[in-house]
Amino acid sequence: MSLRKNLKLVAFDLDGTLTCVDSIWRYLHEALGTWDRAFVYAQRYERGEIDYGEWARLDTALWKGIPIRRVQELVNRIPYIDHAKEVIEILRGEGIKVGVISAGLTILTDRAARELGLDFAWANILKVQGGKLTGDIDVLVTFDGKGSILRSIRKAYGFRASECAAVGDDETDISLFQEAGIRIAFNPKSPRLEALAHATIRGSDLMEVLRFLGFDK
Repeated sequence: MSLRKNLKLVAFDLDGTLTCVDSIWRYLHEALGTWDRAFVYAQRYERGEIDYGEWARLDTALWKGIPIRRVQELVNRIPYIDHAKEVIEILRGEGIKVGVISAGLTILTDRAARELGLDFAWANILKVQGGKLTGDIDVLVTFDGKGSILRSIRKAYGFRASECAAVGDDETDISLFQEAGIRIAFNPKSPRLEALAHATIRGSDLMEVLRFLGFDK
């Protein structure tokens, strides 16, 4: 049975779902030479010693003084998953709202919104002053905060959860799945997320998402 008939909105994760980089945080740390210190903060967060907001602020402080231009150049090198642009064009051509909700950074979601033609894009905002990172961040999307954001978006459009699909790959997408009537795990890294999914897709071609939803192309 085709799921496309009542579909009105698709919310994608970004890192590892629409892009070939699993984590924009780790990607930048490795490129900027700060991963050894960032790894310590990640372990503290995983042990429950600090909350997500504190982890994000400690993490971002490692980049204080780095020119935003350098960071943007690194972000611009990140490739999209195969057929990401085509999939979004097909969905939007059917009148479906499409966007991303990411626990990553707007420096990447803004690029994706511009290049892929997204209707909405949410992530965390690195603060910049005088062309350099201040080491501070506005945390808009927490580890388990994607669901509440999707709920607000679909209510603003007047859509029911049953009319929305979510596509993601890790545990930050669990709350996203809980607010969507159709749940697709794309190369999932989390057994908990996969257990919530209506379909699991593995591979490098996003077109498989369309096929599951009942699109011919």
